[in-house]
Order: sequence, then C-alpha cells, then structure tokens
Amino acid sequence: MDTKEIQKIVEHVLKDIKEEVKEEVKKKVKKKIPELKEEIQIEVKKEIQEGNQDEEKQKNNSNVFTDIMILILYLSISIVCFY
Repeated sequence: MDTKEIQKIVEHVLKDIKEEVKEEVKKKVKKKIPELKEEIQIEVKKEIQEGNQDEEKQKNNSNVFTDIMILILYLSISIVCFY
C-alpha cells in the first residue's frame, strides 16, 4: 500500500466517524430540547411573577405615599384652623 491509498482509507474512515458523531449529536440535542424548553418556561414564569410582585410593591408604595400626603395635608389644615 502506498501513502495515497492509506490517505484515502483514512479520509473515508474519518468521514464515516464524522457522520456517526453528527447523528449522535442530533439524537442528544433532540432529547435535550424538551428539558431546556421546560427550564426556560419555569424561568420565564418566575421572572413574570417577580415583575408582577415589583409592580404590586410600587402600587403599595404609591398608595402609602398618597396616604401620608393626605395625612400631612389634613394635619396642616387642622393646625391652621385651630390657631
């Protein structure tokens, strides 16, 4: 056997190995995709819930601020009326 024949054989074997690896990777990726989708959905739901909680906190803070301002206004009017 000369080097050209050996090179052809090696190239053929490498090509076969490449195809086998490609198929194995495809199989593993197909198996992994549903798991990743599930993980992503869980993370997205968590982010949405955290976002909703942040909005509720902001609303509550706004309501507290409004209540404090009304209380200050009421106290100011009361002080002016009594003096």
